[in-house]
Amino acid sequence: LGQAALRNISGDHEKRYVDLSLDFDLDLTYLTPRLIVMAAPADGLPASLVRDPLREAVRFFGERHGKHFVVVNCAPERVYSWGQFGPGAVEVLDIQQGGPPTMAQLVHLLNALAPRHATDAALAVCVQSHRGGARAGVLAGAWLLYTRECTDEEFEE
Repeated sequence: LGQAALRNISGDHEKRYVDLSLDFDLDLTYLTPRLIVMAAPADGLPASLVRDPLREAVRFFGERHGKHFVVVNCAPERVYSWGQFGPGAVEVLDIQQGGPPTMAQLVHLLNALAPRHATDAALAVCVQSHRGGARAGVLAGAWLLYTRECTDEEFEE
């Protein structure tokens, strides 16, 4: 089996981001044009056989967002070469798997991202966790509310 087939099987047939023109098949979702949730990529074998290779994630952001992105990695168990995204492109939060972020971590993240968001109209924020699940969802939800891209009422629906 090819690597893409293995990643599809290991992902429990979850929907993936596919762009045939740029040859992308990645475990990520655009919640808005400027907010992405993604499973943390893998740096090297054998992990990249079942997880998105780091080089493909780096290529994706370069092709789709240029230098207008920040990656928030909230999965301390998924260590990879963050520097490959470029200087200052990755914020790392130590949120343990199965646990929520603390209020201090949420405030830290919002304070870290707000100035960049305010001065860069094209900035895309990508939140990564082990599988792009609960931890990433909480941070993405907080960001949507903070930026007013989503209201409290929309969350209740």
